[in-house]
Amino acid sequence: MLALRPHYEKAVEPCAGAFAMSPLALSIRFLQTQPDKKLIELAQAGHERAFEALIQRYRRELLRYCRRLSTSEAGAEDALQQALLQAWVSLSQTETPVREARAWLYRIVHNVAISNLRRPVHDAVEVDRSHGSRGADHEVERRLEVLEVRHQIVARVVDQLGGGVA
Repeated sequence: MLALRPHYEKAVEPCAGAFAMSPLALSIRFLQTQPDKKLIELAQAGHERAFEALIQRYRRELLRYCRRLSTSEAGAEDALQQALLQAWVSLSQTETPVREARAWLYRIVHNVAISNLRRPVHDAVEVDRSHGSRGADHEVERRLEVLEVRHQIVARVVDQLGGGVA
């Protein structure tokens, strides 16, 4: 009787001077060889490693594009991170077909970077005079809490994608 072996065992046949790689690493390697269309389909089905492989393929050029559209390195990295988060959420929420993954990613990055440029540098804080001077402090604290929650969400998604895109 023929025993079927997973695809990663075939690739790790012992030979002189070779080192064994984990099945996970081979899985990522395998995904990196797949066409964009297949990676998008897998990502839409919730396969995070497929999305990671797609992002690894275009990350450098997307970051270069963000740098051209942003006023700072930090702004470029933030725009890319926001765009990748938006892309992941979009894939998981809709089954709309993505015909060209590269063009789709560029469009999301472009839209996020332009939105960030249009956003005012400093958000105005409305002071609620009914609470006296405590109103402004309360509003600032509330906004800081919202920013902290957003940061935690982005950090979780980045961790799930394998440690970030920088």
